[in-house]
Amino acid sequence: MKKIFALQETTYVNEWLGMLPDYRITSLFLRENKKLLAIRSYSSYPEDHVKKIYLPFAVRGKKVAAVGPLDHVLYTLSCFLLLPLMLFYDAVIFVVPTFLTTSIMPVLKLFRKKIYVISLDPQDVLLETYKKNKKPHVWIYVKISCFLEKLAMRSATKIFTVSNYLKNQYSKYNQNIYVTPNGADTRRIEKIGKKKMFTGFTIAYFGSLDKWRGVDMLADAFIMLRNSKTGKKAKVRLVLLGGGPEEDTLRKRFENDKDIYISGFIDHSTAISYCKAADVLVAPFRETPVLRRTFSIKPSEYVACGVPVIVTDTGEHAEFIKKLKAGLVVAPDAGDLANGLETLIRDKKLYAKLKETCMKNRSNVDYTIMRKPFSYEINKDLSVA
Repeated sequence: MKKIFALQETTYVNEWLGMLPDYRITSLFLRENKKLLAIRSYSSYPEDHVKKIYLPFAVRGKKVAAVGPLDHVLYTLSCFLLLPLMLFYDAVIFVVPTFLTTSIMPVLKLFRKKIYVISLDPQDVLLETYKKNKKPHVWIYVKISCFLEKLAMRSATKIFTVSNYLKNQYSKYNQNIYVTPNGADTRRIEKIGKKKMFTGFTIAYFGSLDKWRGVDMLADAFIMLRNSKTGKKAKVRLVLLGGGPEEDTLRKRFENDKDIYISGFIDHSTAISYCKAADVLVAPFRETPVLRRTFSIKPSEYVACGVPVIVTDTGEHAEFIKKLKAGLVVAPDAGDLANGLETLIRDKKLYAKLKETCMKNRSNVDYTIMRKPFSYEINKDLSVA
C-alpha cells in the first residue's frame, strides 16, 4: 500500500484525506482549542486509513477557529523535525495556506517525492492586511508568505484549488492545476432526520457567527421582513446555529425576542437536522477579499439539505447556486436580503421550483463529485487503480 504524509492545520480528517482510503496516510495536526469552536464539522469523513500526529498543545489564537503566529512557527518546526520520516513516504500533501511549512519542499523535491498542494486561500489577501496595518513586521510577513507561495506552486507535482480565481492566479507558476470546489457529505446529511424548531416560516443560518459572515446583516434583514405585511402573515422566525465573536452582541440584542433562536456551540449533525427542517437557508456573507477568491462550502451543504438557498453575491459559490438554479442570489445588503426572503414567501411557485431543484441536485454537490479530480490525479500518479 502506498503511503502519503499530509500537512494541514485543521484538527479533523476532512473531505480531502477522506477521499484517499486506498493509501496509508499520516497527518500532522494542530490540537483544537475547544473554547474557540463555534461548530464541530466534518467528523464523518473516512479516517481509519489516517494516523494522526498532534502537536502537544491547543491552538493559541484569540478568535474562533484562529491560529496564532506562535502556532505557525511551532507547526513549521515540527515539519522540519518530521522531515526524515516524510522521506519514507511516496508523496506529501500540503493543505495551505500555511506557507511557512512549504520551506521543506526543496528537500522533498531533491528526493523526488510527489508533492501535492491544496490551495484554499491566496496569500495576496495579506496585502489587504498590510494596507490596514502598515507596520514593518507585517510587510516582512507578507513578503515571506508570498515568496513561499510561489515556491509551493512551482515545486508542486500538481495543485488543487477551490476556485477558478486561484487556478488563474497560480497558472503562471504551474500548469498542472485542477479546480476542485468544496462539496458536502451528502450521504451523511441524507441520513440525518429533521428537527422543526418553530411553526412559522423558518429562516436558518449555520456556521461561525462572525462579522464578515454577515450574521448581523441577516438579523437586520429579518427584522425588516418581520415588520412587513408578508412577514407578519407568514410568522417568520430566525434560527442562528453556531457560536462566535458576534454571539454575545446578538444575544444582548435579541435577549427577549421569542422569534429568534441562537444556539451557541453546536454539533454539526444537530445543526443539519434544524437546517433540513427550515424553509430557507441563508449564506449572508459580506464582500471580502478572501470570499471573492475562494469557494464557500456553505451553499453546497445547504443544497444537500434539500432546502432553497439565498446567498449574497460575494464569490464563486454564488455563481454555483445560479448554475444549479437552487436559490436566489442577492446583494450583500440587509434590504436585498429581506427582499429575497419576501420573494420566496410570496412566490409559492418559485419556492416550489427551487425546492425541487435542490432535491434533484443533492447528489451533485457531494464532495466526492466536486473533488473527483483530486483522487483521480493522485491515483494516476501513484499507480493505484
